[in-house]
Amino acid sequence: MTDKEILAYLAGLVDGEGSINITQYKIQSNKKVRWRPSIKVCMTDKEGIELFGKTFGFNVSQRHYKNNYGKYGRILYTCDAAWHGCERILKALLPYLIIK
Repeated sequence: MTDKEILAYLAGLVDGEGSINITQYKIQSNKKVRWRPSIKVCMTDKEGIELFGKTFGFNVSQRHYKNNYGKYGRILYTCDAAWHGCERILKALLPYLIIK
């Protein structure tokens, strides 16, 4: 796979299984408002999330999630990028993003 094909695949992951957010929060010490950008991709396919994390240098976490009956189901793999990492990721994926 070429680098362009990998970026196109990862853009598809963000389009389909990811979210791009900006969260507002206040710093307690001086009450200033700050904004935290983040990109999060979650799915049960480990290989896709690991490729995302490896490509952009972020860790992958995992957890069991509960199904509709309150029982633990499959493992959910997550890669959460924040702050300056978001700018780098979006610049790389922007030519391939369609929905987001």
